[in-house]
Amino acid sequence: MTLALVLGGARSGKSRYAEGLCVGERHYIATAQAFDDEMVARIAKHRLDRGAGWVTHEAPIELVGALTRVDAKGRSVLVDCLTLWLSNLILADADWEASMAKLLAFQPRGQVVMVSNEVGYCAG
Repeated sequence: MTLALVLGGARSGKSRYAEGLCVGERHYIATAQAFDDEMVARIAKHRLDRGAGWVTHEAPIELVGALTRVDAKGRSVLVDCLTLWLSNLILADADWEASMAKLLAFQPRGQVVMVSNEVGYCAG
């Protein structure tokens, strides 16, 4: 089991780098929600950039549930991104502290790579 955290500024290439870390059977847990045209375009670009060979799971709120279902020995799971997931929890008026505690207690069986923005830093 391995766990990696990829941090960086907005649009700095974090997702592409994280994708390169994933080997074997690859699963992508998407936390983004398409609330506007810009996000619709960003999601479409991410899907196109990822290409074939990924199984995509959408989990804008229930991240730990998705991880529990998908994570397995011999699999790579990419969570993209924690920043959006936390924003989704706050916007949904969910108990983000309890959700964070569940995530911190999660013990991966396979490879899990998580992406998050380095808040306040913008590449470019």
